[in-house]
Amino acid sequence: MQTPAQILPVVASEFVGVDATDIIALAELQVAPGLCGDKRPMLVAYLAAHMLTIANRQGGAAGSVTSVKEGQLAETYGNAGASHSPGIGATSYGQEYDRMSRACAFSVRTRVTSI
Repeated sequence: MQTPAQILPVVASEFVGVDATDIIALAELQVAPGLCGDKRPMLVAYLAAHMLTIANRQGGAAGSVTSVKEGQLAETYGNAGASHSPGIGATSYGQEYDRMSRACAFSVRTRVTSI
């Protein structure tokens, strides 16, 4: 089974070569040990990618830069936030983490009834 450190550069190629040891450790603390079974390392990697993306944004901006103006300097930031969870929904990595964790926490249950 791959570790979050091995998965991170696969799901977030912009972090290839980045020492993400500390961020992965923080993400590990936030993902429950039994959550998603063997898919937990992938959840940790997506959460770490989300945290790295947020950390790299200038001044805590809500999204990535969508436009830049040079005269009288102006920057516009997009917000990819999901309405139910603006924090984790602020990045595509956070949205994927949210989707995967929901799928693990709420599995389909069936009920057999007697005829």
